[in-house]
Amino acid sequence: MFYGKLTLDLIPGSGNPRSSEGDFHRLPDGSILFAYSRFCGENFGDDARCDIYGILSRDEGESWGEPFPIARAEDFGVHNLMSVSAVTLTDGTYAFVFGIKEMDGTITFARACTRDGSEFDVQRIECDFIPAYYVLNNNRVLRLSDGRILLPVAQHRMQNQPNSFANARFDSYGCGMFLVSADELKTLRALPARMVLDETAYSRTGIQEPGVIEKKNGVLWIYARTDRGAQYECFSVDGLRTVTPVRQSPFTSPPSPM
Repeated sequence: MFYGKLTLDLIPGSGNPRSSEGDFHRLPDGSILFAYSRFCGENFGDDARCDIYGILSRDEGESWGEPFPIARAEDFGVHNLMSVSAVTLTDGTYAFVFGIKEMDGTITFARACTRDGSEFDVQRIECDFIPAYYVLNNNRVLRLSDGRILLPVAQHRMQNQPNSFANARFDSYGCGMFLVSADELKTLRALPARMVLDETAYSRTGIQEPGVIEKKNGVLWIYARTDRGAQYECFSVDGLRTVTPVRQSPFTSPPSPM
């Protein structure tokens, strides 16, 4: 049995109605950096104003310092940055990848790189794929054994309204896609494979918030949330050029991430 204790509670309040979707990374000095979505203003909805913040622990999580900004939405000309995943780059820096909710209703991606958690180099990632609303869940970015960096995402179709993210029509039915970088997150492109639910049973969610695990034999196991009472899964043996038929996994669940 696991016994734990609460060492930090980022309590919502005026000007910070929600703190969520983060990832941890250990820095060279042994300290732990937690990067997360910090909402500002009074609205806590997914499309509300949100920046990426960090918070440090130097005693294995027993205590935490004060939150500090890593990336601000206004610097990208948008209202919302969300859902952080950490990955180590080959030059020894640490990258936090997050989504940019563009004003036209699409989502692109950026990275914030650091060596010691004190300064961050924040840059857009060049996105070479069809514009759409892409959901990258937090703690999902994976470096594959061949060196590439993989972002499993759910693509949601949209009918955009001019100059307004709030008025964009969002289709909650998702399709699993896989974005890959072969140049340490300077660019991202889409791989051919798609993870799509079959049409034999009704679903309002389709595939949402997928994740990937690389097995020791190189096979990629892909899992995702659905509204069919379970996580659904498929596998790829060719680097996500193709995937096996999507099927129900042994893990029962509501439509929430695993």
